[in-house]
Amino acid sequence: MSLACRQGLTKQRTMTLDDRGAPRVPVCLVAFQGEGAALACALDTLPPEREQQAFVLCSADPELESLATAAGLRCVPALPATYPRESYWCLVSAALQGSVERCIVLRAGAMPGVAWYRRFPVQEADAAAIFPLSVRHPASSVFADPAHEPNLLPDEIDRWLNAYTSALAFDIPCFAGESACIDVRLMHGASAANDAELAAYVREQGNLLLLSDNIYVDDRTFPVFSLPSSLYPAVQTALSRRHPLTGVRHALQELSSRGEAPTAVVPPVQPARLHISHSWGGGLGRWVEDFVSADTGHRNFVLRPIGDLTAFGQTLALYGSASSTLPLRTWTLAVPILSTAIAHHEYRQLLNSILTEFGIESIIVSSLIGHALDVLFTDIPLLVVCHDYYPFCPPILATWGSPCWNCDAQRLANCLQNNPGHRFFRYEQASHWLALRAHFSRALCESNIPLVAPSASVAERMCSLMPVLADHAVHEIAHGLPQAVLDGLTDSASGVGSDGRLRIVVLGSLETHKGADLLKAVVEPLASFASLVLVGSGSNGDAFVDFPHVEVLAHYEREDLGALLNEARPDIGLLLSVVPETFSYTLSELHAAGIPVAATALGAFSDRIQEGENGWLYSPDPESLLALLHRLASGPREIANVKANLVAMVPRTAVDMVADYNRLLPAAAGYLPRPKEGASGYGGARTGNININPEASLRDVFREFWQYVRKKVDNTEKLPRPIVRTVSWLMGVIYK
Repeated sequence: MSLACRQGLTKQRTMTLDDRGAPRVPVCLVAFQGEGAALACALDTLPPEREQQAFVLCSADPELESLATAAGLRCVPALPATYPRESYWCLVSAALQGSVERCIVLRAGAMPGVAWYRRFPVQEADAAAIFPLSVRHPASSVFADPAHEPNLLPDEIDRWLNAYTSALAFDIPCFAGESACIDVRLMHGASAANDAELAAYVREQGNLLLLSDNIYVDDRTFPVFSLPSSLYPAVQTALSRRHPLTGVRHALQELSSRGEAPTAVVPPVQPARLHISHSWGGGLGRWVEDFVSADTGHRNFVLRPIGDLTAFGQTLALYGSASSTLPLRTWTLAVPILSTAIAHHEYRQLLNSILTEFGIESIIVSSLIGHALDVLFTDIPLLVVCHDYYPFCPPILATWGSPCWNCDAQRLANCLQNNPGHRFFRYEQASHWLALRAHFSRALCESNIPLVAPSASVAERMCSLMPVLADHAVHEIAHGLPQAVLDGLTDSASGVGSDGRLRIVVLGSLETHKGADLLKAVVEPLASFASLVLVGSGSNGDAFVDFPHVEVLAHYEREDLGALLNEARPDIGLLLSVVPETFSYTLSELHAAGIPVAATALGAFSDRIQEGENGWLYSPDPESLLALLHRLASGPREIANVKANLVAMVPRTAVDMVADYNRLLPAAAGYLPRPKEGASGYGGARTGNININPEASLRDVFREFWQYVRKKVDNTEKLPRPIVRTVSWLMGVIYK
């Protein structure tokens, strides 16, 4: 698909979405005389945006009108005081003629499930009514017996249904219940005396009545409905004996009879979000893990490439969480992605299958390494997080000797040849990177994709490197720490004056770009007045173990950091990166522990450290660093003042961060169900260990099963020999 064609899809998406995530059709609450309490409950279920999206259709009852007015809703008192149940939809559709074209009708007294106003399907152009699952109507009941009295709460039933059903809609022959998404226009002109005649009129016009298993409205407080007597016998038989929900009905009625609520294995009904990430771990991997843990309002999935230095996207793996090591799905690409593909048909196909199968409603792109730009052209709301400067910059950090602020074709070609920081993408020429830049920039601007930067310097440099972004909003959202980490990072005790030496903790990796050479240049002169503790230095810390007054802890668990810092009792923290950091988790952790930090005056350090307030900045050279440390060693009061400021600060949490992202990327106007791993149509999720192709012949299934058994037996050393002989005999009989 060309860029222009794909761009058309994105523009269409932008025009059809409500930025607030509100329903695309109004909500009509229906209440009759004396149903004030039921209407009050229905009002409580409305979305926050209800003022412009909902109204009340009711009897001429002062209490009902007063409730609508108090809620700020329009009231239409066009219904009689009571109604015959067999003519409910005739009354409602007639009262709505000329007022709305399409709306979601919620009957006061019925209890809808989570996010019900976004889960109603509203896309079927020829559907006169789309009904939710219910309790009391034979055509839409979730129970085998619509008279069943549930022993589960509505939300518990909703969770079970979301685990069992498959986001399908199917034909029904009648109006099924008193809540639905209706198209009033498709009922106009009917001279029907009751709902059965209205249903016949709808069908005769070539329109549909549908039941969706994506939405549940609990109407247990209503009497049981009856099927219209005018339905043909074959139709009544099909509804009672061959209903698509038959398996679900029997299972759910058993669960309800026992009062068996969903366990933690059955997660809440939530919209699904997809993270596009790389598999390198590091700060980006940690960010995704923290985000997913804090984002309790979504079901988060992570798509990561698997590869090596020759091609980073050889296999793609989809995970059900950021920390999972067992993928839900894997796909091996026929043509691997070396770095980032401008277009890749197979990638596009598997991405579309993920979006559909797992009900993805929003996408956060954290890295395009191992992916294709096709992800930027989905019809789903997305944003791009600038954790680094890739894919504009193949060396990722946009640094060649010093931070880069511009990069034309000539500089790029020279950089790819001569920049020691260009370590990973060695197989593609400058022409590929220039073309990738052009397509990436065009996708961002023409699709108006939001960009997020974790610090101001990242936003500034991105716009400098890509002048096309001059008029493009780049939002600054700082990272946050998980509450569990913050709880462990209590105010660490100071070691000032304990042995007359300045105690310094160096937290994090000591690779070259993290300042290993700078530390080597100062470690000997520091020995005269300071002690160093290197925490999490990795194998690079080995180069410092023989220096006096240096302790090295190469690795640590994240949850142990607070205890380690307390044990180290540092006066200050030291950050040595010689390339501009885009944020720095280590700075956040040290600040959360109340440890003043001296850091190189580069990138996010310059953004986040105010001199003398919460730390100090120095030029990334040995002379500037030693001068600063000498000053601090002789001025403990300066350290104490900064420490007091840090202790008074309230650390930013991952929950704070997620809230900022959710404001920028609200839930989609539509709502797809929670994904079901292993689901296979109706009858419940697959829970066994065997997948069988339903189109395979019985002979082929038996043959493959016994071949598997024989292989399993042959490779199980501890299996008793009589069993082995028995299996061999059976194989001989079967294939004789």
